[in-house]
Amino acid sequence: MGSDIWVGPWRPHRPRGPISAHFTGPGPKYKLPPNTGSYFPERAGNATYPSAPRHSIAPRNWGINAEHQTPGPGSYTVPSLLGPRVVGKVSAPTYSIYGRGTVGSCFEDLSKTPGPCAYHEVNPGVYKSRAPQFTMLPRTAVPQDNTLKPGPAAYNVDQ
Repeated sequence: MGSDIWVGPWRPHRPRGPISAHFTGPGPKYKLPPNTGSYFPERAGNATYPSAPRHSIAPRNWGINAEHQTPGPGSYTVPSLLGPRVVGKVSAPTYSIYGRGTVGSCFEDLSKTPGPCAYHEVNPGVYKSRAPQFTMLPRTAVPQDNTLKPGPAAYNVDQ
């Protein structure tokens, strides 16, 4: 049998569209770390060299006398295990009937509310665009021609 005989329906052909094997990619996403001759440990700073600790995990209890400041066994309150407010348990809704609030009602004490003089005047240029700082006054007189003109006595009828 020769090498040009194909078994099965597949035959070598050109692909219909571009495939990624025909093109080179943008390269690796990250570079390899530098080799042994590229490091400069003397430029590393104080983080790599041993030094004294700059922080501690000691409790902050300066000036507190631990013997007298601890609460006794009778000062703790145990949460209730009965009622609608049991910690960690779901309960049915609880309803209460309260009176109406006094804000806006006829029982509100209006003498406690501030009057208009309690507030200072705010320049409107703070919260709005400021008005122009120039004015254009209208003309109060009719425009006139100020050139000299001859009067009625300047004419001579005989001429």
